[in-house]
Amino acid sequence: MGLNFLQINKRNHKVDLDKKWETSNFRKLLVLITTYFLASLTMFAIVDSKPFVSSLIPKLGYFLSMFSFGFIKSIWIKNLQKMN
Repeated sequence: MGLNFLQINKRNHKVDLDKKWETSNFRKLLVLITTYFLASLTMFAIVDSKPFVSSLIPKLGYFLSMFSFGFIKSIWIKNLQKMN
């Protein structure tokens, strides 16, 4: 049994929304803030003398990776398109 036209459109719309969420700046900011907060709590739990400063280290790494992965992905896609 195949999918009918409305089911296909509904599925495609959901996929488009999921894709937009994954690439949204809001999601990136939310992940950044949440992980910073959790890292700060962890630093407090292990009695770090400067937990808020120490918590910036993993966030900076994550922030930089968001940009570098996007750049690497675009290069990968271009190379894949050239091969096809």
